[in-house]
Formats: sequence, C-alpha cells, structure tokens
Amino acid sequence: MASLCCSVRRLHPLQRPKFCELLNYARPGDTVHISEIFRLVRGTGHILDVLDVLHREQVALRIHDGAFSAMDLTARHPRTGELLSTVKFMVQTLAAARELRHDLQRELTYDGLRAAEAKGSKGSR
Repeated sequence: MASLCCSVRRLHPLQRPKFCELLNYARPGDTVHISEIFRLVRGTGHILDVLDVLHREQVALRIHDGAFSAMDLTARHPRTGELLSTVKFMVQTLAAARELRHDLQRELTYDGLRAAEAKGSKGSR
C-alpha cells in the first residue's frame, strides 16, 4: 500500500499524506468513516480510485451524510469482483452533478465580481 502513497501534496486522495497514513494503519475488515464523500475526494475518477484501493485492502467505507450515505459503495459483482455497474453509474452521476454545481457557483461568483467592478466596487472578503 505504501507504494501508492507519496508525500507530494496534490488533490488526489491517494497522494495525501494523512490518507496514506490511514490506509497504512487500516487492516482488512476495518471500516473508514467519513462525514461526506467530498471531504475525501474532489472528482469522479478519485472516487473510483479510492473505492478500488479500499476494496483491494478489504477496508469498508461508511459515509454518514450526503447523497452517498444511503449507498453501498462496496457492492461488487459476485463472479468478477468488479464494482457493480449500477454503483459505478450512481457514483459517476452524483460526482458529475456535484462538479457541475461547484462550477456554476464559481461562474456566478465571477459574474457577481464583474458586475460589482462595473459599478465601481471591489470584491472583498
């Protein structure tokens, strides 16, 4: 597991030092508890990467809040062991919806700042 993790600070969860510590500490049969999935991951690919690593390490994931809280993200096909296509679809759809919402919020913020500048105001905290 340690080979997947490095100390470089980047957005991918498998490269975050604290998440790497958690993965190195976790044992098969353990459950990782997080409040909301997007506290851990930022994009669709990251979610699937994390689920694959947790599955390989036989570590369960429990999400307590948000859209993913009612889903069994560890559901695998009995013969192939791959993530169920319905789970994968829901993960990708919900992650894409979250990214869209984030992008729209950013666009609206920039639009508001430009409108304020046009009126002579400066954006500030």
